[in-house]
Amino acid sequence: MKKSSLLLSILIFLNSNNTLGLELRQYCFNRSVSLDRVKIYLSQITLDKDIINLNNKKHCIDIGVDENRVELFQKYLSMNYEFRETTESKVKRRECLFEVETIKNSFKKSSKVKLGKVIQLRNSQQNSEGKSISKIRVMERKLAKLVVNESLITVSCKIRGHYTEVDIRLADRKKSLSTSIQLSKSQRIDLANVVQDLSNKSSEVSISNGVQYSKTSGTKKDQVFLILK
Repeated sequence: MKKSSLLLSILIFLNSNNTLGLELRQYCFNRSVSLDRVKIYLSQITLDKDIINLNNKKHCIDIGVDENRVELFQKYLSMNYEFRETTESKVKRRECLFEVETIKNSFKKSSKVKLGKVIQLRNSQQNSEGKSISKIRVMERKLAKLVVNESLITVSCKIRGHYTEVDIRLADRKKSLSTSIQLSKSQRIDLANVVQDLSNKSSEVSISNGVQYSKTSGTKKDQVFLILK
């Protein structure tokens, strides 16, 4: 295995193991309560590695912290707010096993102009070198962190009978962008594309009926696939 591939595998392994101690809890509030104010209030005890995301649809806050700090957040919240902890955060813990397949790209250049759902112009060129595979285990209610093409993301899962719901979120708390994908066993998703799409949501140019333009140029963009085992 090449040195660069080995380094990436070690990085993924360390990230996944370090974050298995993160406990994911969801706290919901009355609609009259400002979630932004709650987040500012929590910032007084929040560490850099903590995950604080607003779920405006449910009017809840998703909090990922070390297991030994869960009680601290609960007590701190109760000092100023009334809240309820969702039943989803109390279900019996199960485990999701993933493989992360990384194909190293030494060169990549692409451009695309899109009008609505019709691609008007598209050019792409890339060269590949080597492949590495790493395994990560993610417990329900917990988060794993991965670095995908210099973007830090969190991955969590919920087992729903015949399929698994996988939540992928940019770890930048300012953006708080995420997507949920339903996967069956052995199914794979293009994780690099998912991360790129999330990153583009804040910078994408849109005119009238969805005219979009994107351009990628670089030397170290990798293909990364997430496979549910």
